Amino acid sequence: MTALMSGPTDTGFFRRADMGDTKVGQGDKDDSAQVAQQGLDALFPGKDKVFAGSLKTRAQGMADKILPDSLEAEGHRRMAEPGSADQWPPLGQVHPRSAVVTVQGGIRPGHRGSRIT
Repeated sequence: MTALMSGPTDTGFFRRADMGDTKVGQGDKDDSAQVAQQGLDALFPGKDKVFAGSLKTRAQGMADKILPDSLEAEGHRRMAEPGSADQWPPLGQVHPRSAVVTVQGGIRPGHRGSRIT
């Protein structure tokens, strides 16, 4: 068994998941044929896992190996947050050690992970 670890891939997933207004939904995506081929190239020789996709995606996957899980999860949350494509990065940023979200004109406590417009 091989774990295929890819970044955003050009499939219908983001449209079907109604993620068109997110940073990840509107961002660049890796070619699905390339990701699949890299997965097969790792599967046949019996590799445990493979970071598949573009050089950028693979580099990000390698960097995620050294980041704390909490920091990695926060980055993923910000990219998938509804409305993040329109407000990236100034509005809606969460201070990593508090439940304070920056909004236009100030801060709003208690809305960690909420969409603020």
